[in-house]
Amino acid sequence: IVVKLGYLEPQIRSIAKRSMMALTTGSTDELFTRLPYRELSRPIYPLDGEFDAELELI
Repeated sequence: IVVKLGYLEPQIRSIAKRSMMALTTGSTDELFTRLPYRELSRPIYPLDGEFDAELELI
């Protein structure tokens, strides 16, 4: 039996012999770089990797 959830519920975990994480595409994709971001100021961490951030304490 395959259950596609972001995590195993305690009731399912108690009867599961093992669990696997499958990084699949969709509206809840675990890999943020695959999501089609629009109207987003760039660069932004972690999507754009290494860059010098201009941070200020607020």
